[in-house]
Amino acid sequence: MQKYKLYGKKNCAGCDTVKQMLESKGYGYEYVDVMTNMDAMRGLMEKGLRGVPQLFLNDELVGSTAEAKAHFGY
Repeated sequence: MQKYKLYGKKNCAGCDTVKQMLESKGYGYEYVDVMTNMDAMRGLMEKGLRGVPQLFLNDELVGSTAEAKAHFGY
C-alpha cells in the first residue's frame, strides 16, 4: 500500500501545491508541520533537506514541488 508523508509549513505555496496534487489524485497522506514538530525538522535536516515541501512515499524521498509534479505526471 502506498503511504505518502508530506513535510511542510503554513504559508508555503509549494506545500499547498503538493497537497492539492495528492488530493486531486485521491491519495491519502500524513501532513507534518515542521514549524510545530521540531523532531521532524531535525530529521529532515539530518538527511540534508533544508526546505519544504518534502514528499515521501513509503519512507523514500520523492522530493520537493518539482519532483512531486514529475512523480504525479503534471
